[in-house]
Amino acid sequence: MIKEGIIQVPLTEKQQDGESVIPDWVKNNAGWWAEGLISDMDFVLGIQWLITNGIMKV
Repeated sequence: MIKEGIIQVPLTEKQQDGESVIPDWVKNNAGWWAEGLISDMDFVLGIQWLITNGIMKV
């Protein structure tokens, strides 16, 4: 979706403590989804959370 321009992801910003804005659980879900370990719906729920919390803009 990013490659096709459907989703635009701004550069990841760093918080003051140096941690990424994108939570580890979202990153883990992406890896698990790519490996077929979680469903498409579980992956989409993570993306939805990012959008709802203003981290990802569509």
